[in-house]
Amino acid sequence: MSRLEDRFAGAYKASAGAIYPTLQQVDDEGLVRIEPDGGRKVFHITPEGRAEVRGRAREADRIWARATQRGEWGMLRDPHAAEIVTPALRLFKAAVSCIVRAHGDPVVVERVREVLDNARREMKEIKAETRTLHRARRHHHRRGRPHD
Repeated sequence: MSRLEDRFAGAYKASAGAIYPTLQQVDDEGLVRIEPDGGRKVFHITPEGRAEVRGRAREADRIWARATQRGEWGMLRDPHAAEIVTPALRLFKAAVSCIVRAHGDPVVVERVREVLDNARREMKEIKAETRTLHRARRHHHRRGRPHD
C-alpha cells in the first residue's frame, strides 16, 4: 500500500478495505498466485495476469497520467499552504466569474489570462528570490561556524 501511495505521489492513499478485496478478486480470477512468506502473503502475477495488463495498457497509462497530475497538488496539504489557499481560490473564482459574465468574449478571456500569467510570473520570481535568499543564509551560516 505504501508503494502505491508513493507511486501516486501522495495524491491517493489506499486503504486495506480497497486493496485486500481487489487482491482477492484478482486471485479468484487467476491473475495472481499467492505465496506465503513468513506469515505474510506475497502476490505474484500469473501469465494470465500479464496478458490482462497488456490488454489494458492504454487504460493504465491514462490512470498513471492522471495520478501524476494530481500528485502535483499534494503540496496543498502542507500546513504552510493554508495561508494562501483561500485567497488563491478567490482569485480563481473572480477569473471564472469574469469570463462567464462576458460570455467567453475573447478580449475578456485574453485579459484574464494575462492577469493570471502575470501573477504566475511574479510567484516564480518570488520563488527564485526565496531560493537565493535561503542559499545565502545557508552559506553565511556555514561560514560563521567555528572549525573543529
